[in-house]
Amino acid sequence: MIGILDSGVGGLALVRTLADGLPGVPLLFWGDTARCPYGDKSPETVGRFAAEGLDYLLSHGARAIVIASSTIASCLPRELRDGSGVPIWDPLEPAARRALGCSRRGAIGVVASPATVAAEGYPARLRALAPGVRVHSQACPLLTSLICAGWLKKPETVRIAKKCLHPLKVRQVDTLILGSAFLPLLHKVFQHKLGRSVVLVDAAGALAETVIRAMKPEAVAATAPIPPRLVVTDHSPRVVQAARLFYPAQLLLEPLPL
Repeated sequence: MIGILDSGVGGLALVRTLADGLPGVPLLFWGDTARCPYGDKSPETVGRFAAEGLDYLLSHGARAIVIASSTIASCLPRELRDGSGVPIWDPLEPAARRALGCSRRGAIGVVASPATVAAEGYPARLRALAPGVRVHSQACPLLTSLICAGWLKKPETVRIAKKCLHPLKVRQVDTLILGSAFLPLLHKVFQHKLGRSVVLVDAAGALAETVIRAMKPEAVAATAPIPPRLVVTDHSPRVVQAARLFYPAQLLLEPLPL
């Protein structure tokens, strides 16, 4: 079984992709909807909250962990990763590799939550893979809340997205990593504001491809599709509304009160 660790419900897009690509592999999703968003919290708090989700997934039989949240991936302490005893995938390296493969001038932008940007997970991976790369990160603290509220097409959302992207446009990035599961929902807005020449990299999409490629032999050996199990720490109409942005069909969230 693969456990998917998330700070909210944005990782449900990843779950859906994994369910389609690995139909015979059991998936268990844990989303901390009671305490999301993690993007405005300290690394210590993110690590403490994420440790609870990691323990839950491991105690329920996960033999591999997929970290859906870039904030968790950037802030999770190394000792928790090393002590899990199972393979752990996160979006940082897959997205970094894809961005480097797309970049023409070595000028890569990152848009993500404030906590993700402060932890510098993406710049560290990019520079480890390509020491000469120029990385420009920009926090977008308001967009997640606007998207969850269903304001995808509101002029206010477009204006805030434009303001977030302006520093990256000035620096003439040729590739942009969307370091939050919510940001691909604004793909058209971002592309319009930056221009067609800028390549947008969906970090969650790059991660999904990596996991599917690694787990394909196990999926082939499986007999029948297994629907994913979706556990959240808080279940409310607002959580369901946000979840349907990412997993619209046959959504069954299981509440797990803290």
